[in-house]
Amino acid sequence: MTEWLWSALGGLVVGFLTGVVASFFEPVRHVAERLGRRTFERSPLDVNVETDLGIIWAGSPDWNAACFWVPDTGPLGAPPGTLAEWQKWVAGHGGYDSGTSTVLLTVVARSKVTVVISPPLVTATSHPLPAGRYLARPTAGAEVHPLGFDISLMDAGQSWVTLSDIDGPRFAPLSWSLSEGQVERFFLKVTPENGRLWRWRLQLPLIVDGRRILHDVDNDGEDFVVVGHPPDIDDQLYVETEWKARSEL
Repeated sequence: MTEWLWSALGGLVVGFLTGVVASFFEPVRHVAERLGRRTFERSPLDVNVETDLGIIWAGSPDWNAACFWVPDTGPLGAPPGTLAEWQKWVAGHGGYDSGTSTVLLTVVARSKVTVVISPPLVTATSHPLPAGRYLARPTAGAEVHPLGFDISLMDAGQSWVTLSDIDGPRFAPLSWSLSEGQVERFFLKVTPENGRLWRWRLQLPLIVDGRRILHDVDNDGEDFVVVGHPPDIDDQLYVETEWKARSEL
């Protein structure tokens, strides 16, 4: 009888301790499962966004033409030399790209994957433009026409997207087979169709090994900004020691 009692008590204690241990580790198990799912669902790609023209065109001749807009806040003085320096100088005066804005996207594979990139889904809004000046930096040679998406921002927040390279428009999506660590790059060239200030961002539709991913592309959490350049605008160039309207040259 005594042996039976001790055996029964032992069973109760073991059952109680088992229940306590199980209840303790159950939340840990759920956390581990969630972390496992996150690891599995993590994108096998990194997409880097670059807006610095000095980095975008590194290694290329400095002969790309550009236009910028700056608000009327007083005398500007002489501009700097390179296109990358122009961009920083304009930003220091509260200005933005005008006409066309260029963004470089770099895709880095974390593992061996097949990637298909469809035309971006653009979200854009236009806003009234304060009084300002359009400043032109003329080209010094043939311009570069890299592979990428040309995006036209139109009224009512609509956009028109085409894929093009040096040979002109292409009608097939971008498609790559990437090994781990392999890199591919392409450009976004964004052009408003009116003379307003535009704020925009986009989602990049990717098919990665047959799985659809929408990757957000923005300017460090903020909108990209570009100012339209109507064809009748008389932009200004720096000649010798002063800014002059193109029509005066």
